[in-house]
Amino acid sequence: MSRNQGAAGPRSHVYGFAPPCGFTPTPQPEPRPSFTSQAGQGTVPGRVPGLIDYRGREQPFMYRGPPPQSALPLRPSPEPDTARQVAILQQQLQDQQQQLQDQGNELRVTREALQVALAEKAAKEEELAVLNITIKELNDETSFFPLDVPTLVAGLDDFIIGQKAAKEAVAIGLQNRYLRQRLSDDGLRKATKPSHVLLTGPTGSGKTEIARRIAMMVKAPFAHIDITRYTTVDLNSLVLELLNDANKLEGKKQAGGKGPIASAAIDAAQSRGIIHVDEIDKICNNQAHAGEALQHALLPLLDGTDIKTSLGTVSTENILFICAGAFHQAAEHRPTGMLPELEGRLPVRALLKPLTEKDFIKILTETRYNLIQQHTEKMAVKGVEMIFETDAIETIAKESVKENSTINIGTRRLSNVMARVMHKYYAMHTEFARMEPITVTKERVITALAEPLRDCPI
Repeated sequence: MSRNQGAAGPRSHVYGFAPPCGFTPTPQPEPRPSFTSQAGQGTVPGRVPGLIDYRGREQPFMYRGPPPQSALPLRPSPEPDTARQVAILQQQLQDQQQQLQDQGNELRVTREALQVALAEKAAKEEELAVLNITIKELNDETSFFPLDVPTLVAGLDDFIIGQKAAKEAVAIGLQNRYLRQRLSDDGLRKATKPSHVLLTGPTGSGKTEIARRIAMMVKAPFAHIDITRYTTVDLNSLVLELLNDANKLEGKKQAGGKGPIASAAIDAAQSRGIIHVDEIDKICNNQAHAGEALQHALLPLLDGTDIKTSLGTVSTENILFICAGAFHQAAEHRPTGMLPELEGRLPVRALLKPLTEKDFIKILTETRYNLIQQHTEKMAVKGVEMIFETDAIETIAKESVKENSTINIGTRRLSNVMARVMHKYYAMHTEFARMEPITVTKERVITALAEPLRDCPI
């Protein structure tokens, strides 16, 4: 029998050596330790590596939970791969350098694009500045560019009935001023005489209203001058009145000295200003107002001269003068008694016709902001609805024409008659907001006009 064989047969050894002589280990079943499951309930049989004893056998043990740290076999830490780490760091450094280079290229491209954009912006701003100057010139002159005469006349038709010839005359004078200012040849521009206007016709026919409305339409500085209130000494002060209106038109208060405001007002006055010289017939036939001297004093203003004011020097070269007078004593209201020199400087002329009953009806009903609308809106503020019957409006027009046959005051007669008709309603107590609508009838108009004038607000 071999040394390694016993009664039970050859001894098996797993670890490559035989146990001591005479010792036969008792076979034992494979231990099945149990441990706690992850859920923490019950035990799960299994094999967990244990410790090796001096015999080289593994000693099983029972435990719950994960094995202690000391029971795990110790493994030596791997040696650091220095070369590999250096290579990784170098690659990271190269990546960062490439990233920085790419960012630098992007910044360079962005900077170049920004420079191009700034250059384009500067060019566009320059173009816009030129365009704004052009737009300013157009807006300063008129919203009806290029001063089309039919368009201007149509605009005047909203406020003034009839008098087409006078409307066209004023529109032509304004258009000629605009065209003369834009002649490219300086010599030709200086040789071209201004197209000043002369309007003749009865009082109240619309001379002043036409001049005032067209100035409002083209947003031009405007001055209404009663020539009989001036002398040869202070005649130049009428330019100062135009300058004051230019200040108001610019939305500024009257300046007391020179500066940007005064400069803008001077530019507007001398390039776009309109001066309406009213009552010019009074200085043509009345020596009490030193008429001939005043006519002579007007000549340099019409030709174009420099006027010194407290705000600066104003040139009248491009100021449009619209002179007007009734000339009642002359046939067809022709300008009699006017100096030939003055008459020659007013080339554009028109005669306004007396207004008829039909014209008065249209003035009361068709013009913008007419008298009927004004009175009904004022009564509406008090809470009363006013209704004017057609017969009542026709009666107002008829009576106005009748009273003008005695003393002709033109359209101003309508305001006179309307005030007498509305006197009763304005005099009523103000607490009548719940009253029924008031209807103005023909009978009411006749009754109101038959009342004594001392009881009526004229």
